[in-house]
Amino acid sequence: MLTQTETKRLTRADYRAFVEQPEHVGRVFEFIDGEIIEKVSGGNPSNLAATFIGLLFIYLRDHPIGHITSSDGEYDLPDGDTLIPDVGYISTARMAVLNDDAIPMQPDLAIEVQSKTDRKRAMRKKAEQYIENGTQMVWLVFLDKTAEVYTNNLDIEPLVFGLDGVLSGGEVLPGLSIALTDIFPA
Repeated sequence: MLTQTETKRLTRADYRAFVEQPEHVGRVFEFIDGEIIEKVSGGNPSNLAATFIGLLFIYLRDHPIGHITSSDGEYDLPDGDTLIPDVGYISTARMAVLNDDAIPMQPDLAIEVQSKTDRKRAMRKKAEQYIENGTQMVWLVFLDKTAEVYTNNLDIEPLVFGLDGVLSGGEVLPGLSIALTDIFPA
């Protein structure tokens, strides 16, 4: 007789208990498809994300329509996963006040910056997951100084930009334009 062993699928509660253990302080983990995955960055990706945060901060100072989160801002997606974009934006119309808990919904904009351990295919899959869960726009920023923009219509191919490209906030952040030359150091 053959027996099968079943692997217990982790829950979001298991994930929360795991990340709250003292040995995980200062580390960043996401919860994807029942697995806990450590999110690893580096100096250059962190700097690129910080540049986006600075530019979004200036925009939101002049247009107080939402909140920015950094690489420790958790979003509990409707599909049960918890993702942490390098930079996230959520409008005050959807969530007036942020607290110390994970944001119980998807961001309006997610920005993912490639680290040396990230593969483009995995980043693209994550962009599609954000969109499938209701995120309106995702910017993927790659270390080869290119970017891809995903919108809430997965039937449309993502826009692909080289170093001469300009990322637009579209309907999510009206009037926002960020040139990739402003993000990548010369």
